[in-house]
Amino acid sequence: MLFSARQKVLFVGDSITDTGRRNPETPMGTGYAAMTANLIDARCAELELTWYNRGIGGDNVQSLCSRWQDDCLDLDCDWVSILVGVNDAHAFVAGNQEYSPENYRRVYRELLDQVVSKTAGRLILWEPFYFVSRQTYDPRVAEVIDGYIQVVHELGREFQNRLVGVIRTQKLFAEATQQRWLDFWMPDGVHPTPPGHALMALEFLKLIGWQA
Repeated sequence: MLFSARQKVLFVGDSITDTGRRNPETPMGTGYAAMTANLIDARCAELELTWYNRGIGGDNVQSLCSRWQDDCLDLDCDWVSILVGVNDAHAFVAGNQEYSPENYRRVYRELLDQVVSKTAGRLILWEPFYFVSRQTYDPRVAEVIDGYIQVVHELGREFQNRLVGVIRTQKLFAEATQQRWLDFWMPDGVHPTPPGHALMALEFLKLIGWQA
């Protein structure tokens, strides 16, 4: 496994990461971040890892930028996991050009530049993802989400010297829906159910080389 003793791990992003993490009883939330931390701690308690969840529902890359110093740089983590983009895509299809894929790339690059220049943290990036379902808020997002996914992979290549990997979340859930219907994984096409979060946690654990 890539993680070593007494390292610090940060999960940051939007509601998919947040999952109620500001409840004092669930500081890591109840989603993939908490599941990942709990599984590793259960089997590797001797590592004494420190975990942080800094997801905030509704955030986009510009929101992350406004809190990056407090919620990322000041924590000076060894590992920084970022999942953001679907809210940018929502704002863009609603007519706000400020959240275009081009601006998403520009601001996201600034965030990564700061991690690389001001910390020793290694990067784990997630594709933003979106599926059309019966409860989908705005199906037009499905027409543009690939542009945001492409940006994440471009930035991954640009920052490859500090990158652990890009988790292909869109592909992960697309393949999962071949086994069971979309409602089982994410009824609204955005927010995973507990099994959906577990699927994400397993993919994260695979990337860092953790085995049960």
